[in-house]
Amino acid sequence: MKTDVLIIGGGVIGASIAHQLAKYNMDIILVEKASDVCMGTSKANSAMIHSGFNIKGDTLKGKLALEANKVIKQLCEDLDVGYEKPLGSITVGFEEADLERMQHTLENGIKNGIKGMKLLDQKELHEMEPHLNPDAKYGLYEPETGIINPFEFTVALAENAVLNGAKVLLETEVLDVIVEDKKVKGVKTSNGDIEAKVIINAAGLYADKIAGMVEDIDFEIKPRKGEYFLYDKKWRGILNHPIYSAPTKVSKGMIIVPTVDGNLLAGSNAETIDDTTDLATSSKALNGIYGNMISHLFPQLPRMGDVITTFAGLRAASTNEDFIIEPAKTVKGFINVAGIQSPGLTSAPAIATMVEGLVREAGIMTAGAAQNYVNLEGYIPGKEVVILGSGDIGLIMARRLTLEGVNVKGVLEVMPYSTGLVRNRVQCLDDFGIPLLLSHTITEIHGKDRVEGVTIAKVDERIQPIAGTEQYVSCDTLLLSVGLIPENELTNKLGCEMDQVTKGPVVNEKRITNIPWVFAAGNVLHVHDLVDNVTQEAEIAGKAAAALITGKMNKEEKIVAVTHDKNIGYVVPQHFDALNNQDKVVKFFLRVKNPDEDIKLVVKDNANKELLSLKKSIVEPGTMITFNLPRQFVTKDTSSIDISIAREQAE
Repeated sequence: MKTDVLIIGGGVIGASIAHQLAKYNMDIILVEKASDVCMGTSKANSAMIHSGFNIKGDTLKGKLALEANKVIKQLCEDLDVGYEKPLGSITVGFEEADLERMQHTLENGIKNGIKGMKLLDQKELHEMEPHLNPDAKYGLYEPETGIINPFEFTVALAENAVLNGAKVLLETEVLDVIVEDKKVKGVKTSNGDIEAKVIINAAGLYADKIAGMVEDIDFEIKPRKGEYFLYDKKWRGILNHPIYSAPTKVSKGMIIVPTVDGNLLAGSNAETIDDTTDLATSSKALNGIYGNMISHLFPQLPRMGDVITTFAGLRAASTNEDFIIEPAKTVKGFINVAGIQSPGLTSAPAIATMVEGLVREAGIMTAGAAQNYVNLEGYIPGKEVVILGSGDIGLIMARRLTLEGVNVKGVLEVMPYSTGLVRNRVQCLDDFGIPLLLSHTITEIHGKDRVEGVTIAKVDERIQPIAGTEQYVSCDTLLLSVGLIPENELTNKLGCEMDQVTKGPVVNEKRITNIPWVFAAGNVLHVHDLVDNVTQEAEIAGKAAAALITGKMNKEEKIVAVTHDKNIGYVVPQHFDALNNQDKVVKFFLRVKNPDEDIKLVVKDNANKELLSLKKSIVEPGTMITFNLPRQFVTKDTSSIDISIAREQAE
């Protein structure tokens, strides 16, 4: 099995990374040793989305939490995941020392950009939380803390990644990382080897073990156990906000927080242990949590009785107490995402974005990925760019990057002609003086951690590099524009017959596949160069689907096969119904294999009778040819048609 990116770990961090990278045209596999995602640290936490008021903003985890808090609400909405609108939180104090620490926390929150925070006197505190212990004197309110269901969130991230082409392999434990010549080659797992170009270590409690398979490391993961009480829903009304106990010198305080399902969650302590599998609770720890925090804040809450369950979770704390998100120091293609403890759940989207940046830092990416970076993310992939392939996206990005001040050194095309539209070649390259080198390819990529240059060479008629034509071109980014293929994961799963040339399903003129009631149109069928053609195909499929639903489609069918000569790459549709009298014409789409001029397109039936001929002054592989065959030319004796092109003979 092979993949571009392998992610180790199916917690919220691994799932977030898979979700982020699945936007791009790359193969992604996420492996998880448990029987489902979200079975480790991600399943046992406070489920809070932190605003960042009590986090050190100059740490990596602080920066990422503050960044992620701005986007996680929209992400939950996009994934249809329940997110309790910001409830805010209140930190509660009883002593003057508590007030002093809360004042420092207020200053920290303001420094981190949290608006609306304020200290509460005893009257304000009890007006906002009337069921609090009457002895509580001080409060610190902040308005942005929210709550989420971490199980639902993690599963939604993973499912969305799968829908976008990623694969999730459960019950697959990584046993070793394969390294050759200081570069990762793949992993050995309990279910066989997987080759990978990039490996992302998001293994949670086991991240140090995985990292140690690659090189000597300077960090260790020390499990930190936290124990919780889960109360019956009858107690939900006892509080209006998530409640923090007063911070201490070593802790930001314990919490009592409502869950999205209406229960109360209270905890937790923090005990450093050695055993990564120790999820046992203890009476001593639970009694301490209850006596020191729960009963102190809300004396009404019982120690037992309405406690549905108690449980423990393990935080993957690193010895440096901060997130570790960085490439391996001595091995290329390996990225550590380790030490992700609180606020890891909140930070997950920002962590995924940071890892995305590390994946692209090598400087090699598709033109489509570069298009996303520039147009949506707002940053350029490099300062000196070489583009391999003259597809339309590559041509468009050559112009786009030039307008952003990037030095595009040239576009290389292995074929003796451009595969993009003529207008894009003129408007994107010629108008900006960007060289187009036909019959050229890249024979070597130079650089260690990032591209530093490429060796290019001319190719012969067999597409083989010609010795002695090599040239070195310095650059920091290589964009690949080497052709598009339809996204057909769903089509394949349905069992549709596939065309080996288009890489899309075989269809008739109504755009019906071989599976009844399954239609295909647009770029899922074959890659189009113009949206106008996509629209036309969608109209064909839409009208046919309406006819099928309303019972107006012919039940009888007489198949007419469509063939073509060697000068044509493919034709869509691949067959049509001779008895279909609902349309006056059959609309065909085709591409030629090679550019030519002054050609004649001829359609003949199985009796070698010419049904149609069209003249074309110029044809190119990058430009779709469309034509209509009037149905009046098709008779009951027509069993096939053949489409050919040839250069017109001079008279």
